[in-house]
Amino acid sequence: MEQKYKACLLAGTLLLPAYAAYAEVAADQASTFPSPCAERELKIAAAAAFPKPTPEAGSPLVAATAPCMDSLPEKAGAENVLRTISVSAPRTERDMKNVPVTLNVISAETIKEQMATSIKDLIRYEPGISVGNNPSRFGLSGFNIRGLDGNRILIQMDGIRQPDNFVIGGFANTGRNLVDVGMLSGVEIQRGAGSALQGSEGVGGVVSFRSPEPEDFLKGRSFAISPETIYQGVDRSLGIIGTLATGNEYLKLMLRGVQRSGHETATMGTIGGTGITRTKANPQDIDTLNGLAKLVFTPFASYRATFAAEGFERIVDTDILSLPRGRRVGITTKDAYDRDRISLDQRIANTPAGTINLKLYQQNSRTRQHTRDEFLDRSPAAGDQRSLIERDFDFRQTLTGAKLQTESIFEMWGAHTLTWGGEAFRTDTKQVRDGVESNLTLGTQKKHVGPDFFPTRDFPPSSATQLAAFFQDEWWLSDRFTVVAGLRYDNYSLKPRPDALFIERNPGVDVADVRLSAFSPKLSGILHMGYGFSFVAQYSQGFRPPPYNDVNIGFTNLSARYTAVANPHLRPEIVRGGELSLRHDSDRGTVSLTAYDNRYEDFIDSSRPLVCPGDPLCVPGLMTFQSRNLPRVRIYGFEGRLDQQLYPGWRLRGSFAWTKGRDLETGLPIIQINPATGVLGLSYERGPFRIESLVTAAMRKTARESRGVNRLLLPPGYTVMDLLAQWKFARTGRLSVGIFNLLDEKYWQWADVPVNDPHTADSVGGPDRYTRPGRNFSVSLSYQF
Repeated sequence: MEQKYKACLLAGTLLLPAYAAYAEVAADQASTFPSPCAERELKIAAAAAFPKPTPEAGSPLVAATAPCMDSLPEKAGAENVLRTISVSAPRTERDMKNVPVTLNVISAETIKEQMATSIKDLIRYEPGISVGNNPSRFGLSGFNIRGLDGNRILIQMDGIRQPDNFVIGGFANTGRNLVDVGMLSGVEIQRGAGSALQGSEGVGGVVSFRSPEPEDFLKGRSFAISPETIYQGVDRSLGIIGTLATGNEYLKLMLRGVQRSGHETATMGTIGGTGITRTKANPQDIDTLNGLAKLVFTPFASYRATFAAEGFERIVDTDILSLPRGRRVGITTKDAYDRDRISLDQRIANTPAGTINLKLYQQNSRTRQHTRDEFLDRSPAAGDQRSLIERDFDFRQTLTGAKLQTESIFEMWGAHTLTWGGEAFRTDTKQVRDGVESNLTLGTQKKHVGPDFFPTRDFPPSSATQLAAFFQDEWWLSDRFTVVAGLRYDNYSLKPRPDALFIERNPGVDVADVRLSAFSPKLSGILHMGYGFSFVAQYSQGFRPPPYNDVNIGFTNLSARYTAVANPHLRPEIVRGGELSLRHDSDRGTVSLTAYDNRYEDFIDSSRPLVCPGDPLCVPGLMTFQSRNLPRVRIYGFEGRLDQQLYPGWRLRGSFAWTKGRDLETGLPIIQINPATGVLGLSYERGPFRIESLVTAAMRKTARESRGVNRLLLPPGYTVMDLLAQWKFARTGRLSVGIFNLLDEKYWQWADVPVNDPHTADSVGGPDRYTRPGRNFSVSLSYQF
């Protein structure tokens, strides 16, 4: 330990005066700088080659090296817990104890240990975060963090925003599940607003996916191949993951692919058959393909260019047996989700401005959903007649953007790490619903299906352009105190482009442009109090512009007698949040406690019912909905985390989250907030073997916490135990086995139970359809050649 600190202190002394010598040594020792800490480790090598006297411990330049001090390797054979490293937030590689935000880092190793195959599996042991599941058709939705979900959570893949969620009626839902977990090398989840550096949309949190790099597999070699396979009993899915990497110090290529085939996720419902009393999940066939190609060019030590091309496709075929039958013969659906992107990342180190990162990208996504609904009408006069209703939903988004970011270290009344830059991106969105009703007996067709005349649009084709500039300064005032200040400026413009179809289907609907700008500041302080304790205080502010579909929606259902009207006067959501954390770091692990309080102004409540007929916007004879701003919403809570090495080989980890929230005007609770949840795990590792037991417990929500909504049921509290085991039969080979819900507990997760679902109305056995799976197992095998 003492030698490690001396090395980092010496590196700090030589950080500026040994710049030229460092460049020469670095060129001999490495060809790329994959991360800032990699650069700093090479600076340590330069310091070793050009020794100078050791500075005082309080030197500001010593503080500049602090973020990477604990990322250096520990002594071989030590029992200490290795500290987790953050890579993407706040956009530089840092020791977690110096990160001011509440951040959960899920590494590739953790993903393998926990045998995760879906985004719901990813957060299985992360209290306060959930992913909802719809067993009737649409499956997994998106992330819920501290009670906020949907498009209030910013999801990124390699720094590129993922497509929006859009729902209209019961036959169209894009979801946000457009990544296969097998493609990930890690995930970082930031709790709370991330607008200062990450941008708008992240008023509830930020989920950052990372894909692997060729170096992850080559590790100094010129060729590597890695096959993996995993089977999950809960959905009878088999996944095959293959990776090929090759290259030299100048050029590297990686090809990675995931193919996964499975079925519906099982429930603990026991009633089969058809109709609303069915409690088993509807039968599904699910096929997923995700491919990634990366070409890395490093012609010299301080330059790295990465070209990436990714394609994703998931096809889901569903036989919906849970709808009321009556005259219905059957209803089947085919849902196709596609996403592809290309990107070019360039990293230039050792420039006068510091390290420059430039990203150029384009991403296309498309959701196509086809519903085939067949009926049989019996009439003594006309005889039997068969009819078929077909509905099609098509949602497309194209994202094009560029991002420039610079990172530099300098000294001025202390040491600074300055991150600044700008980005510009444009999102083009269009949607259409189509359909036809056919009389199969008479051979006739019509485009008027129920209340709709097809084809139709529910909002005009729209383009949203955002320009932003940001900076963040991490100022090490001493070796004990750090201030992090950040500011972002966003200029947002929404431009609807009504076409003939939208105008024809939505007569009299006036569309509106949206133009606004906002500043998002952030201020944090980290005080290292000694004996491993540190105190963190943070204030952050974020904003979310009004979505295109809330501003300019046009939708009417005459048979159900309701309509949704546009609101061109929606104001952007503003969040102001405070957060306090107490942390303890030692050689054996970490403990942290966090309290937060977020206040939202102009919170957008989509499709809020108007008071009719008093409201002048009410449509006569129809229940009228409109997106409205709620003046004030508050969400607050506590979170804790524990990760400790008890004895040689034994490790204890745990976490909990407790969140409350309400509309301050009406006093009604925020219904999306999950109940208090905790996780406790104990693992033992010896040689190539590792076994871990994890217990997850959730409290029950009271009726008072659910008032104001018509919820299917109030899920009771539950306790679930899982058992994980792995055997590393070779240096690069692993066999893992997992038994989940070991005690076969029947339970519901709050995020899975719908607020109001017509499939289960007046149904006695219906709620069991939303139960989580009973006892199930998984097994995976991987090897790297």
